[in-house]
Amino acid sequence: MSLSKTGQKLWKELEKEIGEVMTDNWGAYAEFIPEDIHARSKAEIYASE
Repeated sequence: MSLSKTGQKLWKELEKEIGEVMTDNWGAYAEFIPEDIHARSKAEIYASE
């Protein structure tokens, strides 16, 4: 299963519980997170490696 399809499946489970989403600029997020609640920035993203 591709990451985008996995994200879509997860989003269907969570969308009613989430009011705003902040991610980095990875393109796959835009495929399933609605634009009106999706903020893209690296300002609040911390490296986990």
